[in-house]
Amino acid sequence: MPGLDITAGYAYNDNRIEKTSGANKAIEGNKAQDAPEHVVNFWASYKLQNKLKGLGAGFGANYVDESYLTTANTFYIPSYTIYGAIVFYKQPTWRVGLKIDNLTNERYWSTWGAPQAPTTVLGSLTFKF
Repeated sequence: MPGLDITAGYAYNDNRIEKTSGANKAIEGNKAQDAPEHVVNFWASYKLQNKLKGLGAGFGANYVDESYLTTANTFYIPSYTIYGAIVFYKQPTWRVGLKIDNLTNERYWSTWGAPQAPTTVLGSLTFKF
């Protein structure tokens, strides 16, 4: 379909500790730290092809499964899903856009436990020379 762009991805990672030595034997079989098992992303955008050619919009989502902060598997970062959207107008030599990240203001953390940004609105103006 002319004007439609879809990007999607999925990763599965069952990353477990198989063999250790000494006092670390207790963590054998545990999940590795900072390794979510499922990660999914999706983004779709569409640019109009009629007399409003160049006007477009997009929507997407990212899902990250829970992950452990340590190999002891005693504390984990919860799973999360964040959504984003964009509206733009693109011409051969310039582009203007308005993008919103984390539409639902999801509270989430990176795999290292750092808090991530709340809803963010970004305006952009681009020129090509």
